Amino acid sequence: MNVIKPLGLLFLLLCSLCSVAATPPTIRLAQYHSPPYYFAENEQAPTGLAIDLLRPVLHQLGWQLQIVVCPFPRCLKMLERGEVDVMPGLLRNSEREIFIHFVQPPMMSFHSSFVFYARPENPTPLTSEQQLQGHSIAVMRDAVYYSGFQQIPQLNKIPVVSEAKALEMVLQKRVDFTIMVEETAAGAFNTAGITETELVKQPFSVASNILGYFGFSKRSANAKYLPQLERAMAEQQELGLYQRMWQRYDIAEHPRTK
Repeated sequence: MNVIKPLGLLFLLLCSLCSVAATPPTIRLAQYHSPPYYFAENEQAPTGLAIDLLRPVLHQLGWQLQIVVCPFPRCLKMLERGEVDVMPGLLRNSEREIFIHFVQPPMMSFHSSFVFYARPENPTPLTSEQQLQGHSIAVMRDAVYYSGFQQIPQLNKIPVVSEAKALEMVLQKRVDFTIMVEETAAGAFNTAGITETELVKQPFSVASNILGYFGFSKRSANAKYLPQLERAMAEQQELGLYQRMWQRYDIAEHPRTK
């Protein structure tokens, strides 16, 4: 009996360790509100493209999904710290590559324009980038815009937490302009409760091929699972998941570049 009992305890311990090792990971998705792609006004039931893409992938892998609702700047900071695993719709740049792995394939790929809004009484319509010099513009904190935007001289950039807040800043005469991707403008106006007659889209815009990625935190405790996640995403793309979701969200694909 004295021999059997310790052996039995050892067996139970090993089984317990096996059970822990087999526990599927929970992937923490940082979800911010940015219609028409991401909806998080109802924090208890967020929806959108990122969730519709991730859920089938994680189901294939047998993993769990946890959704963390946060404003865009806070989501990005949590991603940098490894407090969440993944964040959707991120444009790629060298600063972000320090703490983010950009998951292949891109989750969205489309042609769009960066557009500018001002008050109707703005004396001179914006027709060139040079006219921005000497003015103020509301930008979403930590967002990435078109190449060259950060280098515009004498442009006072005022960071805000959302595109809706940026529109409010223009309407309240606290800044002269704001900038956003054209497809997200209607959602920002709706969130802010501002009509598109109260602010005017300017003649000047910058066309761009938008590549939006799932960004995976390099500090994530789940970083070891990243190769499996990328393989599953590539498989789901081959099975047509991405194309179906792009059609659902009215995203017109353009030829991708990494």
